[in-house]
Amino acid sequence: MKKFKSSLMLIPLVLTTVASGSNAKEIKENNIVLKDTVKDEKINKNNEITWEKDDFFTTNNGKTLGGRVDIQTPQGTNNTPMSGFTAKGKEKLKKNHHVVIPEGIEIIDEVAFTRTVQTPDDEYIESVTFPSTLKKIGYGAFHSQKIKGTLEIPEGVTEISPGAFISNQIEKVILPSTLVKGDFDGISNRAFQDNKIREVVLKENFKNVKFQIDGNDRNYMSAGPFDNQNFGEITACVGSEFKMPFVINQIGESDIQSLGGFMINGTPTQIENCDFLTKKDGKYIITKAGKYPAQFLFYDSHGRTNRPGYGFTRPFASINFTYNIVKNNTVTFTDGDKVIKKVEVENGKSIDGDNITEDKGQMPKNPTKEGYTFKGWNTKKDGTGQDFTKNTKVTEDIIVYAIYDKNIYKENTYRVNYKFKSEDDKNLPQEILNLLPKDENKYKKGEKITPAYPVQKEIKVKDEKWTFLGYDKKEQTIEDKDITFIGTWKCTKIKPISILNHAPELVVMDKEITVGENLDLKDLIIKATDKEDGDLKDKVKILDDGGFNKDKVGVYKITFKVTDKEGLSGKKISTLKVVEKKIKNKKEKLPKTSVSNTSILTSILSMVSIIFLKKKNK
Repeated sequence: MKKFKSSLMLIPLVLTTVASGSNAKEIKENNIVLKDTVKDEKINKNNEITWEKDDFFTTNNGKTLGGRVDIQTPQGTNNTPMSGFTAKGKEKLKKNHHVVIPEGIEIIDEVAFTRTVQTPDDEYIESVTFPSTLKKIGYGAFHSQKIKGTLEIPEGVTEISPGAFISNQIEKVILPSTLVKGDFDGISNRAFQDNKIREVVLKENFKNVKFQIDGNDRNYMSAGPFDNQNFGEITACVGSEFKMPFVINQIGESDIQSLGGFMINGTPTQIENCDFLTKKDGKYIITKAGKYPAQFLFYDSHGRTNRPGYGFTRPFASINFTYNIVKNNTVTFTDGDKVIKKVEVENGKSIDGDNITEDKGQMPKNPTKEGYTFKGWNTKKDGTGQDFTKNTKVTEDIIVYAIYDKNIYKENTYRVNYKFKSEDDKNLPQEILNLLPKDENKYKKGEKITPAYPVQKEIKVKDEKWTFLGYDKKEQTIEDKDITFIGTWKCTKIKPISILNHAPELVVMDKEITVGENLDLKDLIIKATDKEDGDLKDKVKILDDGGFNKDKVGVYKITFKVTDKEGLSGKKISTLKVVEKKIKNKKEKLPKTSVSNTSILTSILSMVSIIFLKKKNK
């Protein structure tokens, strides 16, 4: 019910005369058009549109948005209130519904941003940011816009005129402390009428704020600044506490009171007499479901005394709503055909989130069934419905069923695993790890297992030779866990063959022996030497003795071979001859005679005589 009876009702008629065409020049000459750019901190993310000063129409040397302008008509001069938007600003408003008023503006004049029936549907204000320089918001300034959510009036504002924000969708208002400092009324009648305001915040105390109440009709005294807030339908549950949906927050104690009640069976009934409420411990508790229209008036005792007939009562706000009280919902827990528990749950809440019922947060204990394991609760008996938990929201009575999984008993089985390690804790190459046996079988307790050996027990990897030494255990018996065999590998470095290695030198002799003469064939070796390994005579081997037989005449070829440490070898062949023994002729011995002895002596004496004669002749 709107009762905005003042001259605001004439706003749509007045605004139809906003300048256009030939009158535009006169308006421009009498006003200042702002041109500097203003940054919008809450820009429309989709269009990234900012507000500029030339989007706004100003008067009073750029300090007033809107304002009255003299417009010449055939009938004379009309002093007409102007829109706060320029044509450019109106086009921008269609794309960005958050308006940022530029700094420097002190007054938003009457009906500056009022929407009329002629205003295009896409031309509306959804939120607004005010400048820090603002001091006054004029009469009907934002009438019938679509401002919603929280509206914050900045510090410095001292006056909010009648109907300034009438018929919007505002839910919360934050008011400045400077409202108490003005020479005029801080808040005028119907300033925020016909919104959805559920919370009013003042950074002061309302007893220090002057109100202008409606003086046009003494029979209608409820036109406070927050008159006729419409909340629509408010849902509550049986068992919950009735809480006033309108809150006033201010500094210091409040002396604002409320008066009102509910419409029951067509009869206005004060709250203390409502049959669906019971007072308990100073609180009203809801006891019965139903729908009840409600209206409450808020007022204080700071009315003016210089106006006869108005007394000391000062209207502050009135609210309207319908209280939709719903019964709690029941969740029935069943196991088979047996009901094991019924739990009442606050409507729209979960069992865990319930705050009002006696069984709040109380799920039944998980049921049991022999041979089965409880799986959970479900809205269908066969488990194909929705799972139900303590966090499931309940909006109606519901039956849920216990769902089970049949137990499947299996005899425990175990696995056999294999690991390799090196003898010296060296990292094993991948070639070794690739030889790990894999046993995919499963074994029962008590089985005896002998390990599987790698397919290769010796493998060369680069300059190393790896040799498998065996497992840590020759056999294991399965107990209550998997078993593991650990195999050990030994690593041996392979010395590379030098490209400078020389073959050994072997020297043998040829020889001739007689039949039957003993001979060690190795005596035919003269020497066997190697540049790297030294004397190898002891390493010489007889590869072929040529069929040597010391008792048989013949020529024999004896083959010898010697090999060094690197595998290089040398061969030599010795020729051995076996010959018959030679027979020598014997001289006959002559008999001794005296003639022979005398002849010898005679010869000796002759020689001596010759020598003597030679010495004498000298």
